[in-house]
Amino acid sequence: MSVEQAVPNEAGFTGANTRGNDGRAFGLTAVGLAMLSAFVTFIVLADFTPIVPTHYVVVTLLLTNAATGLLLLGIIGREVWQVCNRAASGRPAPVFTFASSGFFLSSPPRRRFWWRLSQA
Repeated sequence: MSVEQAVPNEAGFTGANTRGNDGRAFGLTAVGLAMLSAFVTFIVLADFTPIVPTHYVVVTLLLTNAATGLLLLGIIGREVWQVCNRAASGRPAPVFTFASSGFFLSSPPRRRFWWRLSQA
């Protein structure tokens, strides 16, 4: 007898990742690009590089920061849109894997807090 046969799946969640790892890799790449552009902007504007922060350099760096920020907002908006569509169709929302993985929920008060959030 397998686990799937022994425990009924009440919520309809199979645990399979239907989207694959492409979405995660794209999100991690977008966050990495945003962090890199913010870091480059900081070191150029703080005169830690030989690049002189002229008007065109500053405008280019700020536009790069704005583009990566809009990319991140687009990714967040897409995720919210998917959750809203799933809720409207009656399907369960996907589990927030970072919070449920126990990465930052290692202490008991945080676990209790997350449990209260999941019960709402």
